[in-house]
This record gives sequence, structure tokens and C-alpha cells, in this order.
Amino acid sequence: MQLPEDCARNPWCSEALNVTQLTLMRAFRACGVEHVTGFSLPGSSARRNPQSIKRSKRSKLEPDIEIWELPFVTVGLLQPFTQIFSCLLHMLLARRPDAILVSNPITRIAVPAMIVARIWRVPIVIIASDLTPVISASNPLRRVQQTLQLNVARYAP
Repeated sequence: MQLPEDCARNPWCSEALNVTQLTLMRAFRACGVEHVTGFSLPGSSARRNPQSIKRSKRSKLEPDIEIWELPFVTVGLLQPFTQIFSCLLHMLLARRPDAILVSNPITRIAVPAMIVARIWRVPIVIIASDLTPVISASNPLRRVQQTLQLNVARYAP
């Protein structure tokens, strides 16, 4: 999730998913959750992005609802690994949650979330709203990516 103005400038951001996530966050607040934090790894392509490091950014959307865009390296194969590490590190450094909700089984977010949920022994829910399609059956990286996402969605505790 990103701020609406940031989402409008990011070709990988989904306005519909942004609205859905904010609606869920508001629902948690309405049910008495004191503080809701959303962690985000905004889409970035090393080929289209001249920055080699995506910086951290914290934004308050509403009272007690904030988004934390996590830092990562945007260069080649370092990108997915630094995203996983950044997500894991920042989730562990944040205050202990009552529960973890993952809005998409994207491996870079869902796997660290599953690890943190097990460490803190809190429930986790993964919403499989948008799986990565296998665009080319001959592309082994796409097949691995989709298999990982399906397994994350299937085996989330």
C-alpha cells in the first residue's frame, strides 16, 4: 500500500488494492484495534529506476493508521533478497502485533510475515487476491514464483 499520490505515480501500484487495504485497516480500527501499521514494498524496476536504493518512508494515513514503505536495493538479483530481509527486520523491530494480515501472497512479504507470525505466535491471514500469472510456461523463474505464491497461500498457518 502507498499514499494515493504516490500510487498514482507508480505503475506497479493498484489503486483498487490500496482502497481495499485502507478499508480493512479502518475496519480493524472500528473493531477496537489501537494502532494499525501497514508495511509496503512499493514496486520498483531496476531497469526503469535510476535510484539504486529505495528509501524508507513512514506516512500517517489517519490517526493510528500508518504505512511504512520499507527500504531495499533495486539492483538486479539484490532486489528480492534485500526486500525479504528488510521486511523481516522491520516487522521484528515493530511493536508486537495482535495479528498479521497479508493482502497478497507475494513471497517477498508473505514469507517474512509467516516467520514473524511464528516467532511471535500470532495469527496470520493471507489473502490470495492476485497471484502472479504464468505468462510464459517456458520461463522457469515465473513458474517458481507462482509455485512459491501458491504454497505460501496454501500453507499459511
